[in-house]
Amino acid sequence: MAGRKQHYIPQFFQRGFCITGKGNQTNVYRRENHYTLNINSVGAQRDFYSSPSSSGEETLDDSITFYENRLGSLVHSLRTLKIGDSADPKAAAAIIAHLIPRTNSARNIIKHSTRLFINEASDLFSDKEELIFNFGFDQVSTNPTWSETLLPLIEKEEIFKELTRQFNEAANIPKEFFNRLLFILSKESILSDNNPLPDIITLLPKILANRIDKSVDDGQKKILKEDLTIKSRIRILEKYKWYIDAGPAEGAIMPDCIAIGLDETDNKFYPHIMTFKAPAVVMPLTPQKLLIGISNDFTPFNLLDFNKEASECCDDFFISSQSSHNNLQKNIGNRWKNKIELSISDTIDKIRAPEKPKTSDPYYTTPSNYDLIFTENTSEFNILIIKGKINKIIERTKHLAVSRLDKIIFTSDIQKTIINTERGFNTKLIPEETPDFIVQGAAIILVQRNKKLKIHLIIDNSYALNIIQRPKSSTCISSHIFAAGFSFSNIIDKFEKKLPGFLMEPVPIQNHDSTLHAAVRKALRAYKYAYDSSEFGSKRIFEKEFSNYLAKTLDFNYYLIDEAKKRHSVNQDFHTLFITIHNAITGILIDSAKFIGHMEGIGEDPIKKNTEIMNKLNTLNLTGWFKVFAYDLHNFWQKADWIREDLHAFNIHVERLLYPKGILIYNAGKENGTMIFSSTEN
Repeated sequence: MAGRKQHYIPQFFQRGFCITGKGNQTNVYRRENHYTLNINSVGAQRDFYSSPSSSGEETLDDSITFYENRLGSLVHSLRTLKIGDSADPKAAAAIIAHLIPRTNSARNIIKHSTRLFINEASDLFSDKEELIFNFGFDQVSTNPTWSETLLPLIEKEEIFKELTRQFNEAANIPKEFFNRLLFILSKESILSDNNPLPDIITLLPKILANRIDKSVDDGQKKILKEDLTIKSRIRILEKYKWYIDAGPAEGAIMPDCIAIGLDETDNKFYPHIMTFKAPAVVMPLTPQKLLIGISNDFTPFNLLDFNKEASECCDDFFISSQSSHNNLQKNIGNRWKNKIELSISDTIDKIRAPEKPKTSDPYYTTPSNYDLIFTENTSEFNILIIKGKINKIIERTKHLAVSRLDKIIFTSDIQKTIINTERGFNTKLIPEETPDFIVQGAAIILVQRNKKLKIHLIIDNSYALNIIQRPKSSTCISSHIFAAGFSFSNIIDKFEKKLPGFLMEPVPIQNHDSTLHAAVRKALRAYKYAYDSSEFGSKRIFEKEFSNYLAKTLDFNYYLIDEAKKRHSVNQDFHTLFITIHNAITGILIDSAKFIGHMEGIGEDPIKKNTEIMNKLNTLNLTGWFKVFAYDLHNFWQKADWIREDLHAFNIHVERLLYPKGILIYNAGKENGTMIFSSTEN
């Protein structure tokens, strides 16, 4: 029976490195000290493999002790070989494949790696942005990263299974819809100020610290219980050419990792447990003899500085028959720890969220030859004043492409001017007939001239009078509107450069993605022109204006949805219901985007700054959504390029705004287009 002092480096192996004439004494070198000790106490630990069996059953240490009888004879046979002799590949493979994984060095390498990775990862994931990126929440909608990390965990939960069952009983709703619902609700939680996950992750090293040692110890024991050798390593090592080479002149040391392997990537030796298909493996047999194995395509070599290489591969100590290796003590553990630290650092860097690009606009163009039109009689002098003001704003916005600005029209009847404008495209099929209203009395419409998209900025005459009369606040308001219009010109230029023709594509009712996106595209634009124009004075006036718009639109449009649901419960007119809710959600998205864009443009949090909006969003359970929408809008305009899917991904926000009203809107396929499920409750 084996005792409680269990050797992870067998004594029979250590005997080859004992001090000549001193029996079982050897020199032990640790980083801080050097002493002589009997090998009975070297490389051993109480109950390292197993505690004594109370039932008399064979323990892991018993199995290892029994196996050592065979292994000792194999080591003896190799030690009797002469320098230059070939060695039996099966014997060499069996020895190394058993001794390497059973050591304390192997345990500690894994423990160190695990602790280091957990510490690095916890630092990484305690950063909310990193957490968002690595769970796929930097994307607007469902994506492979999220589907492969969090979704499988969610799907295991009983609450999810029950939710799926209930809705399947009510209607045949696609699973993808539930995935989208789960995605945006999860994202709202992650982006929440009250999200505890980053704080929990910072505690992870402390939580896992005590578990790591036991987990690694138990893992090593389990592997050895299943097989005292690692079969995969044996198969590789048996293919090597093995031979005996001379040890260094001062005598070879024996590292606590037993053998070292050459890493082809940096041409350095590491503990063999860290290398798998090393082209060369070296294990000391005695101070005078080294066992060397090389792969078939590797050139035989002389390892002149074995002791330095081996000492740096040690974990805790090395032993030697000589007392002259003090110069090697400082090397212990250096190399493999540096290797692991670099490897983990590289791994963390690969999963780290990429740096967000700085806000920039690559389009620098000269102003277009726009027409300045007044539908009412205006003196030449006043026209010069107004044009001068406009040109000054164009100069301040020279980073924006205003080449698509076709006309600036001052009118006393905006609606009539819009109706009388020839748009140049089929407004019945293309969802760009409705103007983009910057504020009341200032609208932008798209026109197509010679197959090129242009914009008309249509402004109420009162804003012209404000400029002429020159009160500072009024002039700033007009400046703000002009800047928004020039930003809009730039927005259209971007769309045309990144997705040529996208805005002029017809949208058939059967096309679910395009139909829903018609509610989103104006919101994307509203955010950007509100952001770009925010610096042009009157920021508090526009903050109040945009917050008032949002407060009213939330009340009014959700009222419209409630009324539409009531009518639908009677007449079951799905088309009318869809048109109503589509228009209502469009209004909410646009006014939300304007408010978010303006507040971000002046550097303030849109929710924390405005308690009225915050309270209203809380009442509607939309605070989480509002933060997600702001996050997605900001990220969208940071992208260097867009694809169609980037725009259609925003459709998830249309769906999300309908959840509080018990309306589920989802894609039923190309033939059926959009389907609506409307509950009887709000």
